[in-house]
Amino acid sequence: MALLRGNWLHRLFQLFCRRFCCPLHPTRGARLPFLVRTILCFLGVATFCCAISIYQRANLVMHPNDDTTNILRFLYLHNHVAVAQLVNFIPPIVIMVVTFLISGHLYAINIGTLFALLANGPLIGFFDRHVWHGLTHNLRVKGAGNAA
Repeated sequence: MALLRGNWLHRLFQLFCRRFCCPLHPTRGARLPFLVRTILCFLGVATFCCAISIYQRANLVMHPNDDTTNILRFLYLHNHVAVAQLVNFIPPIVIMVVTFLISGHLYAINIGTLFALLANGPLIGFFDRHVWHGLTHNLRVKGAGNAA
């Protein structure tokens, strides 16, 4: 019975993917005007920044990258989410620069990447203030004096 239930869920997931992903398939998206693609990209970045804001405030099970942003933000950067996000992006930026210096090629860096690098922090801060006010940050970190 569990196999049938799992198969049904898999089919539902496939249907969901087909409904929402097919209209945005790369071959269709590439034909959209540049301005439309740029707006869709910016809306996508804003959407995941809203999701990150909610996810970080819920703080149930955090991805290490998001947890690092919270730790930097609250313990070292005086609640400056934009600065914390930029500091958190330093390792991937360094990796991009090093690979560019070695290979002379820079792949998959475009307007959306630059927008995400510069706007993630401010957008997360915006959504922290304007979406789901009752959900507050509850970062739990042992203080330096409490280390065992």
